Amino acid sequence: MPPLAIPQRRQEQLPARAQTEGWWFFITICTKNREHLFGDIAGGRMFQTVWGRIAEDCWKKITRASTDVFVVMPNHMHGILRISSADASAWDSLAMIVSSYKAEVTRQIRRNSSDVDIWFQGHYQHLIHSKEELQLLRQYIKENPSWWDGNWDDLEEEAVCSTGS
Repeated sequence: MPPLAIPQRRQEQLPARAQTEGWWFFITICTKNREHLFGDIAGGRMFQTVWGRIAEDCWKKITRASTDVFVVMPNHMHGILRISSADASAWDSLAMIVSSYKAEVTRQIRRNSSDVDIWFQGHYQHLIHSKEELQLLRQYIKENPSWWDGNWDDLEEEAVCSTGS
């Protein structure tokens, strides 16, 4: 199955169902200058560096939201988060969660490294509107390493990592 086209970022309105079900978000976070800091892919399988394992471990420790499927790739990561808060601050909560995640990964990497810049300034976020869309994005994330050919820079990253948030 070919990769899903990532929609262009736009300001979205929270649907009424979010009041009872919470908000599901698809997130992409890229490394600065698209550097391959987190590992390499061979044979459709991701082989993480120490920094890639740090990025994965920090994602698993997110506490302000429920984490769903995710994947750490050589120069980016994709994940799905569910924010169960029923107030109107979901957008602020999401920004705080992503900022905290990026800060913790950076802090841990810098323990044993110089002042290296890890992250692209922003991130991509997409509000998931249906169960069908959630399932498609879960499949996309799980299969992402199998589509890697090293030219990801030319495809979806252009839309994701050049807009920021």
